[in-house]
Amino acid sequence: MKTLYVVRHGQTYFNVQHRIQGWCDSPLTDKWIKQAKQAHEILKDVNFDTLVCSTSERCCDTMEYIAPNQPYQRSKDLRERWYGEVEGEVYIGAGQQDIYGDTLTSKVGGESAQDVKTRVSYYLQQVCHDRDSQVILAVSSGVSIAYFLETCHMDPSLEAIKETGVGNCCILKLTWGHDMFTLVEIMNQNL
Repeated sequence: MKTLYVVRHGQTYFNVQHRIQGWCDSPLTDKWIKQAKQAHEILKDVNFDTLVCSTSERCCDTMEYIAPNQPYQRSKDLRERWYGEVEGEVYIGAGQQDIYGDTLTSKVGGESAQDVKTRVSYYLQQVCHDRDSQVILAVSSGVSIAYFLETCHMDPSLEAIKETGVGNCCILKLTWGHDMFTLVEIMNQNL
């Protein structure tokens, strides 16, 4: 059985401004330092064999704070969903379905939910198939993580994460066995 820790990047200015942040990037806020310190404290005694991260600057900065001086692999497969023409725009409406559903991206370009789910899940499966990777840390973005979780088995008591979403610097602990991810713990959710 392998262990995978998945962490969402720290808070960015686009998060605060309620802007659509897919492949575009925005700087991390001062609050992310507090979030990253807490995530670092939780994970500091874990001995990671493999560290992987989105190519987004917000994810790389978060990784480097949580696991300082440790080498990591960057992958475009862990990037956030691409939102086409509305990258950087202010959210239209109150519900997440307004920006996260496939209706919007079919009109303005971008990736489908299934495309994101497939690329993130496939990449993390490949990392787990590496025999040298027993304990893995992955840093990615909220929507990509949410779609990845749809492919995972989880205890009903943890299903609320699908409704609440993954908070900034939230840590998800999963196991990998029998070609299946299982969410076993949610840490640091309310930063």
